[in-house]
Amino acid sequence: MFAPPLFCSYTYKDGGGGVYPVQFNIYVPEAKKSLLELLDKVSALTGRSKSELVIEALEKYLADAALPPLGRFAIGISREIKRADLYAKRLERA
Repeated sequence: MFAPPLFCSYTYKDGGGGVYPVQFNIYVPEAKKSLLELLDKVSALTGRSKSELVIEALEKYLADAALPPLGRFAIGISREIKRADLYAKRLERA
């Protein structure tokens, strides 16, 4: 069974001063129906449009998702390094 798509409308200004609408449709599976219900509630409580809420959520998510996580590098078995160990040779020379 298909859930109704979530419609997000936004307007963009072109270089000539005109405005044109852009529509973004998202398929929401039946299993995620509660998200649409929550979106309706938050929209009603805050007085903000669903489009505005979805765009804000996408901006926040994509800002974090755009940064790839740092990888882990295996350097073999190592012991805990202490500050005294790092400077021991320098102290011996002094």
